[in-house]
Amino acid sequence: MKVLYALSQFLISEWIFSVTLALGHILINSLLLTFLLVMIEKRSLLQGLFLAFGAQLFATGAFTLIARFFLGVLCGVTFSPEEVPTLIHPFWTSFLLGVIYAGLQSFFFYMISWGQQIAPQRYALLCVVSNLITALLVYWLLPTTIG
Repeated sequence: MKVLYALSQFLISEWIFSVTLALGHILINSLLLTFLLVMIEKRSLLQGLFLAFGAQLFATGAFTLIARFFLGVLCGVTFSPEEVPTLIHPFWTSFLLGVIYAGLQSFFFYMISWGQQIAPQRYALLCVVSNLITALLVYWLLPTTIG
């Protein structure tokens, strides 16, 4: 039970970080992934925008459902500000948020690749690269009192 509690506190904390200080991650990553899809995968700008924003929308929605609905409603776990969690350095918080988004976006590309002529491994690699670069940018843009 302690493992579920620790995992849920981590995911809820990451979710709170993603909708507050790291809100720019969504826009920055969508633009960076669009750029990578256009330059590396030779997609048109419109296709790149649709794929990047679709993947980001899927990842954000899935992460919200996992963090809030599954852990909050089904498991009954809530974020309690009275219980001060062990603080992680903001770099690792940004990095782990990028890993979570990269995993969910890669899953999105694997799902849409069924019956299509695309290589989901290449798209998954682009998701990892764009999310990790975005995590570094988000960390760099954080207020200095936090980082």
